[in-house]
Amino acid sequence: MSSISLRAVRRLMVVAGAERISDDAVKRLRDFAEKFIIEVTRRALIFMEHANRRTLREEDIVNAIRIMFSGLAPAGLLV
Repeated sequence: MSSISLRAVRRLMVVAGAERISDDAVKRLRDFAEKFIIEVTRRALIFMEHANRRTLREEDIVNAIRIMFSGLAPAGLLV
């Protein structure tokens, strides 16, 4: 069972501007989002452990995403 609801994904796609969305598109994006969240969290845990902390912080998430997308995003996009 997925942790993210299809309804929530569809709502976000509508907020992004999509007017008509196939069920398969929603399912594919949900699957991708779940895998992305898991991967970011795994990488963020490395930063947390390196800092000898037991609490995952926002800065760990930001650093993980920066590493994952370094060189791919325009400067300032990943705050």
